[in-house]
Amino acid sequence: MKKRWFFSGLLVLIVLFIAWAYNDLNGNPLTKYLSTKTLERHLAANYPDRELRIKEGIFSFKFKEYEFEVIELGTSKVSTDFPKDSQPAAYTFTLRGWWNPKVRNDGLHNTLLDEPLMNRINSALTEELTQLLRGNGLDVMELYAGIEILKGELAADAEWDRTRKLKSKLSIILHLNAEGQSREDTLASFQSIQQLLNKEGYDYESVAAHSNLPMVGKTSGIMPGQEKFGSRFTPDQQLKLKDIRAY
Repeated sequence: MKKRWFFSGLLVLIVLFIAWAYNDLNGNPLTKYLSTKTLERHLAANYPDRELRIKEGIFSFKFKEYEFEVIELGTSKVSTDFPKDSQPAAYTFTLRGWWNPKVRNDGLHNTLLDEPLMNRINSALTEELTQLLRGNGLDVMELYAGIEILKGELAADAEWDRTRKLKSKLSIILHLNAEGQSREDTLASFQSIQQLLNKEGYDYESVAAHSNLPMVGKTSGIMPGQEKFGSRFTPDQQLKLKDIRAY
């Protein structure tokens, strides 16, 4: 009797392992269906005036996400392989998540961004924030700040101005020097950053804050090394010690 239960249990484990391995390599019909429905709602909400059609989605084993090609009817682009032929404009969308898939990449949205202007604005913004934080006693090793700007939203020669309200909010990623810093010290530093950004009127969505031990790069001098503490916070969040992750 015990052998029977043993082999029955072993069979169940084997079946579960095969199902898990298949799902990990190929995805599953339920998640694909949920991803398709999520994408349909995303397109309807963000592009109500465009005639878009979702083509068959494929599962990416490498990134564990579904990738869909969406074509826009009524548009055309010349094929590079067959110059005399034209095809509808196509955009790549990716979604990740088993039970509640989220759109991670919106290829249509990306085509609407003013990349040259964004590069120039974000470079100035990054420099401004780096100087602001360092000038207030924060040991910033590395910082990147970015904001999305749609084509036509600003003039091509526009300069960065934090008092100007845009459709998108800032996203900030920064690395502080963690040498000699405790978890409590890091909390105080992150709170200072939050208070300073709010005081200066920056319209940001979130800050991905990291505290790293310094290392010497081959070409760039001191740079962030092993992460010691980290957190992500929003403008109105009440930062507490439990929000500081230790590594």
